[in-house]
Amino acid sequence: MDKERIENAVREILLAVGEDPNRPGLLETPKRVANMYEEIFAGLTEDPKQHIKLFDEVSNDEMVIVKDIPFYSMVFRGCTALSGESVNLAADENTTILKCIESGLPLTYTLYKNYSSSLLTVDQSALAGALFESSRERIVSSYKELKGVFEKLGSSAIKEHRIEESGLRVTVFENGVRIAVNETDADIAFNGETVKSMSYKIITVV
Repeated sequence: MDKERIENAVREILLAVGEDPNRPGLLETPKRVANMYEEIFAGLTEDPKQHIKLFDEVSNDEMVIVKDIPFYSMVFRGCTALSGESVNLAADENTTILKCIESGLPLTYTLYKNYSSSLLTVDQSALAGALFESSRERIVSSYKELKGVFEKLGSSAIKEHRIEESGLRVTVFENGVRIAVNETDADIAFNGETVKSMSYKIITVV
């Protein structure tokens, strides 16, 4: 990685926005940005196989969880940096799926550290620290469920979004699709329909 070139580019950006890269407080900024890029793009020069360890077992139905692993992704559109902690698929996957349905954003599963350190085009990610055979069926099932919802949404934008007093989250899309998402621990009645706890319902399609 050419860190000197990155530093020069950052200085040019600071000048372009009207800043003085030589003033106190910004003098070391180009170097800091170059160091950051070196870390978040580390996966471009590493073999992801070196981070994967396989175990020889005849069968095992217990889930192995790697928690709180930080991740970094750089999105093409606007080169926006995304970072955070891993999503615990054992506990949080259903909530993540509901948020995807509520927002109309597709779900992307990512194996990291290496793959997430590359430039990506992503919307929303559920991240797992390693590949497990036990996750494959759930991942395929999630994609199929979301595909059915998004086929109804098409490329329609969100027209309205509100949270009812009951906690029900209602999203109305321009094409007339109305989705009610219930992330609470109780069933909720809405417009003559019942939206079960930790579930969703497509109320109307015009």
